[in-house]
Amino acid sequence: MTKKILEDADIGRISMCKNGDPYVVPICFVYFDGSIYFHSKKTGKKIDYIKSNPKVCFQIDDHEISLSKDPCKSTMKYRSAIIYGKAEVLKDEKDKINVLKKMIEKYDKNSTTSGQIKDVSGVEVFKIKIEDITWKSNI
Repeated sequence: MTKKILEDADIGRISMCKNGDPYVVPICFVYFDGSIYFHSKKTGKKIDYIKSNPKVCFQIDDHEISLSKDPCKSTMKYRSAIIYGKAEVLKDEKDKINVLKKMIEKYDKNSTTSGQIKDVSGVEVFKIKIEDITWKSNI
């Protein structure tokens, strides 16, 4: 299985744990240079959890149902990845802008606004350093 799903998937789910309490939330993300990147507002539950414990699990998948006239022969075609790593806040403004531009390019291929990003003071940008990946597919 290739890392193509990391580039193709639109939504990922990041799971975190704080004081033994799990939390999972869907996020938009971009994959490049061997890491996962995402953004968030500067405050909130996700931020609290990551600051408390930077170890995260990130899951992506895509699927297609393949129906048959015989229900017992229907199946699900899918591919998925589960990523284990640590989330860290990017501090450098140029790095943050670069990630946000790549996100705009991913989600709006016709956008002309990515060059207009100037103020990133109201947003946190995270990098998930990948420590391990498990893959599964039925394609």
